Amino acid sequence: MLQKQLAQTADAGTFNEADHPRDEDGRFGSGGSGGRTLTSEAEKQHKIDSIEIDPAKEVNELPRLNKETLESLGKKEDKPVLLKKQVLEKNQASHPDVAPEDFQAILGNSLYRPDAVLPAHGDRPYFNFISRVGKDKSAIALLDVEDTKEGFEVVNWHWIGDRGRMQKEKMAEKIKSP
Repeated sequence: MLQKQLAQTADAGTFNEADHPRDEDGRFGSGGSGGRTLTSEAEKQHKIDSIEIDPAKEVNELPRLNKETLESLGKKEDKPVLLKKQVLEKNQASHPDVAPEDFQAILGNSLYRPDAVLPAHGDRPYFNFISRVGKDKSAIALLDVEDTKEGFEVVNWHWIGDRGRMQKEKMAEKIKSP
């Protein structure tokens, strides 16, 4: 199969660099990007590492979403990701099992390394960002991506098991196909 592809490529003529975008380090993307720029693993890790949450601040600003995530959400405007003090307090009350030292891992992995971005409400622009972090363990964050707000707002975050993840996936399917 590979030999056939190589032969077809050779027969197709010259290599057009513009058809094969590279990242900042000169590497080709993982394919299927349709010419868009993908966020590198180093950039994702930098975003995760730079998350600092001060519970005394009225609003914590997190790194901006990855370019490909914005595109998948159909968002043209890149806005800050905001975590408000009242949401932080509400989340701590709703999820007492989530230690403050886990906030960075949960928010970082779910928002900047999502393996699923799923609609969460049919009538509101809320999306579940989910990232597998272990066997039967995923990080999940609910994000409000309302266009009229000054930023994308974190609504909720916690750990979720496979059963809970499957429920979120089923709910998203129902929302997508009413």
